[in-house]
Amino acid sequence: YNNLAKTLHVIARIKKIYGGPIQLTGGDDAYHRVLGYESDHTKGYSIDFIAGKSDDSQLQVEDAIAQFIFENPDINVTYINEYKKPSKKASGDHHHISINPTSTDGCYFHFITDKDGNKLSGTAATVRQKLNEVYDDHIEKKYQNIDPITINVKKSRWFNRSKKRN
Repeated sequence: YNNLAKTLHVIARIKKIYGGPIQLTGGDDAYHRVLGYESDHTKGYSIDFIAGKSDDSQLQVEDAIAQFIFENPDINVTYINEYKKPSKKASGDHHHISINPTSTDGCYFHFITDKDGNKLSGTAATVRQKLNEVYDDHIEKKYQNIDPITINVKKSRWFNRSKKRN
């Protein structure tokens, strides 16, 4: 129960960032239990949800999840856009998110890219690192004509603002 409560709390925070409606479609439920193996779903770490089928809606959800990952480095979030890359056992299009602290499962963002323009993917730690690189690259381009001390102040303000939200 504790794992599921934590997972639902994360989903609620992502929904707040996203700003639109979401519908939970899976968790520790009968479908995932009859698959016959233990998974992050059956442990209460994973939730499946839908939030609009359009590419624009999916991009907004991915943006919200990426922002959550960036702002919460202490939570091991894995995400898969199963509209674009369904798992073998998928029963329909959905977003899959897991917060298992020991998971080394891969992430797949279809619309968010790393600084080299590749679809954002990899383990939770790799995705977090790539998001930091994208942010650093964005800040450096935005403030390229400003001295490095000012850039570091802007970065620290961003991180402090992020911490205050938690």
